[in-house]
Amino acid sequence: MRFRILGPTLVSDGTSWTGVGPAKWRSLLATLLIKAGDVVPFDQLVHELWGDHPPKTATTQVHGYVMRIRRALGDPRGRLLVTTAPGYRLAVAPAEIDAQRFAVLASEGRAALQAGDAQRAADLLGEALALWRGDALCDVPPTSLVRTETDRLTEQRLAAWESRIEADLACGRHGVVIGELQRHVAEHPLREQPWHHLMLALHRSRRRAEALQTYRRLRQTLIDELGVEPCAAIQALHHHILTDSGQAAVRAVSQLPADLPDFTGRAEPLDMIVRTLSGGVPEGPPPVVVVYGSPGVGKSALAVHAARAVSSAFPDGQVYLDLGDPADMLADLLRSLGVTAIPHGLQARAARFRSMLTGKRILLVLDDAARADQIRPLLPPTGDSAVVITSRRLMTDLPGAVHVELDVFRHHEARQLLMRVAGSERVSREPIEADAIVRSCGYLPLAIRIAGGKLAGRPAWSLRVVAQRLACESRRLSELTLGELNVRASFDKSLRLLPDEAVRAFRLLGLLGAQTVPAWVIGRLLDRPDADDVLDELVDANLVRLVTMDSHGQPNYRLPDLLRVHAVEGASAIPAHDRQEALRRVLGFAAVTEAAAGKR
Repeated sequence: MRFRILGPTLVSDGTSWTGVGPAKWRSLLATLLIKAGDVVPFDQLVHELWGDHPPKTATTQVHGYVMRIRRALGDPRGRLLVTTAPGYRLAVAPAEIDAQRFAVLASEGRAALQAGDAQRAADLLGEALALWRGDALCDVPPTSLVRTETDRLTEQRLAAWESRIEADLACGRHGVVIGELQRHVAEHPLREQPWHHLMLALHRSRRRAEALQTYRRLRQTLIDELGVEPCAAIQALHHHILTDSGQAAVRAVSQLPADLPDFTGRAEPLDMIVRTLSGGVPEGPPPVVVVYGSPGVGKSALAVHAARAVSSAFPDGQVYLDLGDPADMLADLLRSLGVTAIPHGLQARAARFRSMLTGKRILLVLDDAARADQIRPLLPPTGDSAVVITSRRLMTDLPGAVHVELDVFRHHEARQLLMRVAGSERVSREPIEADAIVRSCGYLPLAIRIAGGKLAGRPAWSLRVVAQRLACESRRLSELTLGELNVRASFDKSLRLLPDEAVRAFRLLGLLGAQTVPAWVIGRLLDRPDADDVLDELVDANLVRLVTMDSHGQPNYRLPDLLRVHAVEGASAIPAHDRQEALRRVLGFAAVTEAAAGKR
């Protein structure tokens, strides 16, 4: 920035900030800044400086002030403060004036709040408000133009502050903002929004009596000063605090499974989930996060870990459901929340559930969703509550949800998990074998956890034993089972959700080996001219991954390592003749395509 007007007027020559000389200089500069980018006629400048009675030397003085301001800006040639008939123009970008930078940040903050990203909103609005160093243009004589601008900026500052408070409340920082709100309503007793925020913060901090007393103070102030009652939103909040909105009491529940003591990695997706779940706005929709990825990639572990990280922001309960029929799920939910007479039918149960959650802060963890229609009846009515969902499929038909895709671990994350499960000293003693194990596991968290668990249960084994047993692809999936943990069973569950033709394509694709393939391969394997629908099924189920784009902009796909091993196993159920014909079609088409490319 080159100019600061959110407080005393300052300018920068690129090295330091300085004040702007006498009051007339500041008036001239303030006028140009208020009209930044526009030509300000000479007559208007004279009027701003002296009103209706300018001195005879006004023209000479204005030219002198312009020269001194240019010197202060390091602009002797007038490229910034430009002489343009019939006056002057300040040629600056919005980022060069703190007031315009404030407006941009405040606008971005409000947009983030509207989009449900409360933490980002709080950060942006806080950054915007930090630009203020006092009252705007406080050292500039208050002409009509300056007064209008300072009033406008002051209103924007108050609005940004109120939006920042709203973002903080959405992030669960109720107790933190109470003192700030109390000071603010004392200074601005007729602005109703801060009173609303104060009542809400007190209520959510379990200070119900103070919240009701705050309402009485506001009502008396408005009646005394304006002869009006509080607005409808404040009256509705008062009624909710006073009567708990007439809802049956919701029993606080804590159903989250235990967190994994050796949870590893996932810093970036974890941060995104936590920020989204913490960003609900009471007047808006609930924050919804869908964690999706291939089987065994650690979706449930991440969802539970994130839910526990934000659980304190949902004091009315944390509910965990392993998804099935939504009507049955709603019945379980209502029972867990204290309802004894369960309504009949999906719609009646969903309505009762939404009614009970109004004004409550409850976190739902919905595990292993197969379809969006399983989820919709379970969604809370407002942004007071939040939902995190795990699914093997992408759910783009769930409006407003934030999707977080999980891939297999990176090498260092995979090795770290093996160390935590099997023991860091054992892994450190055999680093080559440890690398071989995580590589054979395809860097899949479930597979690494199984391999590490086998080592933890067999202290006499070396890592080489496990590495050698996993080296053979034909027995690899049989090795990756430990108690209820079973990689093959996890893969089978995903396949059972697919149409038969998609399962056949998946298995035939495994016969092509560990390589990327173009989209047309699926059609040749199935002997169909167009198999995009089948490919989409496999991609949406996270059984096939898009990995690269070729030189013509066409996508190439690949089976993740352990899924390819599983596909090869399953292909044995397809008659040998059919497998051979499928491979012959692919190779034949590839040869024709390559020959045609060579001729071009």
